[in-house]
Amino acid sequence: MLKNNNPLGFMGALPSNIIKSIPEHQRKSITQQADAIFSDFASSVAYVHIEKHTHYSFHTEALRRYFPQIISNLNNLFNRGDISVSYIGSGAYKHCFMLSFGDNLENRYVLQTFQNVMNFDPDYCPHGVLYEPQNAFAVYKKYSHGRIAKPFMSHPSTKEILSNGYILTKYIDSNHSAKTKLGPILTRRTKITNTDIFSTDNTIRGISVDIGGFTENPEHITAPQIRYHWHEIAQILDKIDFSPKATDIHIRLCAEYEKYGDNFFNTTLWPKITRHFDTKDKKAAEKTLKSLRRLKIKREKLSQNDDWEIVQKYLVEDLKSLPFNTLSRIALNEIQR
Repeated sequence: MLKNNNPLGFMGALPSNIIKSIPEHQRKSITQQADAIFSDFASSVAYVHIEKHTHYSFHTEALRRYFPQIISNLNNLFNRGDISVSYIGSGAYKHCFMLSFGDNLENRYVLQTFQNVMNFDPDYCPHGVLYEPQNAFAVYKKYSHGRIAKPFMSHPSTKEILSNGYILTKYIDSNHSAKTKLGPILTRRTKITNTDIFSTDNTIRGISVDIGGFTENPEHITAPQIRYHWHEIAQILDKIDFSPKATDIHIRLCAEYEKYGDNFFNTTLWPKITRHFDTKDKKAAEKTLKSLRRLKIKREKLSQNDDWEIVQKYLVEDLKSLPFNTLSRIALNEIQR
């Protein structure tokens, strides 16, 4: 029986699909043994380094030589013969493997193991020394709103033993139901933010499969009441397309806005405002007009609140932070009124 020599205990539990197949009186023991197997495998592959975005056969074969042992250990532990392990990829700090318990797609998991990186920055979160394995559960439960792959078990490395940390998470692929992507305004003030410069590589169907780069967002609004009012308008702003492809629509709408003033928001004038748009642009312009009208109505209502000046300040900062903020001229003007 393997024993985990890591002085730090593991966190979490085996996935419920696996737990259900284990007699209740054996669950604690088998979970502890599974932790030891995962940690032993993590230690074995910790010294195999693969540069990000490369998959040299020599290095991947160096990882695969350890597969038979973990497969044998897991099959023996769970009294099965259908558990398999495959290599997914490697980053700067971790290797990722898929564990398959049979053919059921629901029984596929990701085992992320930490490499032995001797020159790591002790204040950087993805190296497996306490931060990432510990924070995985709190970030997922409290802050992610389902936009981070669910963690099941983890075991931190220590500063003395940099080679046996791991995280076991849900497997996410292109068949997974997608999460609605947050717009740029809401994203700017989420409670946590992803500082990983490769974060787009680590997102599948709107779900981050790597928690390593997540940290507290200094732009997050901590005051609940102010955050609530800010969110009411932020979600309206995120319905407006401020990207370069909408440049022509915004320029033409701005001209109409300056021409009609407050009457710009009178729906009876919209057919006249959009009459020279082609069919595709007309639909986009009408959608933008509806959002801008909602923005005006909501702003007029919220401006009666005592905390409006603070909310207004945050929204102005948000709009000015957009890469193409000149496109937000109407929205910015309405917020600042």
